[in-house]
Amino acid sequence: MRNLAILPLVGIGLTGVLVLGSAGGSTTALAPASAKARTTVYRQNIQLARVHVWDHHQTHPYSLSESYSSGRTGPRAIRSIHQASTEIPGNRVMTTATMRLQGGEIVFGGSTANMDEATYAIVGGTGRFTGAGGSVSLHGLNRSTVRVTVKVRQ
Repeated sequence: MRNLAILPLVGIGLTGVLVLGSAGGSTTALAPASAKARTTVYRQNIQLARVHVWDHHQTHPYSLSESYSSGRTGPRAIRSIHQASTEIPGNRVMTTATMRLQGGEIVFGGSTANMDEATYAIVGGTGRFTGAGGSVSLHGLNRSTVRVTVKVRQ
C-alpha cells in the first residue's frame, strides 16, 4: 500500500505542491507545479504524398485531405503528416492534423487564412508525446514541399 503526504509549498515567489510517496521503502518527490517544461525543436522539409479535395456544391465550402511523407527514420525525423482542412467563414481554413515521429504522434490544429504560411497549436499526442503542448509551423516552399518546424513542450 502506498502512503502519500501532500505538503503545500508557499514562499517568496514559489507556490506549488510537493508530493512524497512511500512504496517499498523508497520515497519519491515530484517537482513543484511551477517547474519549467522542456522544449524540443524539430525542423525538416517534407514532401507532399497525396491530396484529395471534396468540393461541396461545386463552389464553397470545400474540404481537403493532405498526406506528407518524408521517408526518413531516426529519433528526430518527422515521418509523416496527415491533415484534414475545411473552409470556414471569413476566408479561413480550419485544420486538424496528426504527425508521426519516433515514439509517438503529435496532434495539432487551428485555423488560418494562409495555409502556405501557418502556425498551429499542439493539442496533445500519444506515446512519448502524451500531454505535449507547443506549436507546429508550416511554410510552403513550393507546390510539393513544406518546411515543418515543431516546438514541443513537455
